[in-house]
Parts: sequence; structure tokens; C-alpha cells
Amino acid sequence: MIAYRPDLAVFAYGLNDSRCGHAVESFIRAYRTIVSQTRERLPQALVVLVGPYWNLQYDAATWAKPEYKNHSGRFGRPGDDLVLAYNQAIAQLASESQALFVDVYRVL
Repeated sequence: MIAYRPDLAVFAYGLNDSRCGHAVESFIRAYRTIVSQTRERLPQALVVLVGPYWNLQYDAATWAKPEYKNHSGRFGRPGDDLVLAYNQAIAQLASESQALFVDVYRVL
């Protein structure tokens, strides 16, 4: 992507990592490298970091439970803690990197 010298870079990174239980510290360290390298090579680009949203583990048995049928509104289910920690860390990274943070979790 960088070779094309875009003026906008949108990263939506972390959903699979958060849902698989990957540690926030390790994830954000790798993400920080990606964002800093982008900033170094595209200093004028608008960088947007999209946070992960709530996503139930890929488990058909869990999806079949009555409490997951016909759900709407805010989530509040098992696994939210790690997704929220990812969003907090990504928001901090966006602030440090002069990037925009889009919190998709809050609007779903």
C-alpha cells in the first residue's frame, strides 16, 4: 500500500486476535509498529484505526442457545472484556499517532 503513496490509510485490525484471546500487549506492540511505519513513510496521510466489534466465538453450539436468538441492542456477553481492552489500547495508539479511532463496538 505504501508504495502507492495514498493520502488515507484505514486499518481494521484486531477482531480475530481479540476473539482468539491474543494478549493485548503483544497485539498492540505489533500494531504500533505498523502504524509508526505508515506514519514515517506517509506523514501527511490521514490514518484511521477501526476497533474490533463484538463477535461471538465461532461456535455453533453457543449460537444455538436461546439467549442468543433475536438479539438486538448493546452487547454484554462473554468475551466483551478483551474486545473492550483492545478498543481502549487502539484508541490510545490512535491518540499517540495522531490518527482517528473509530469505535464500531459502541454503535453496534
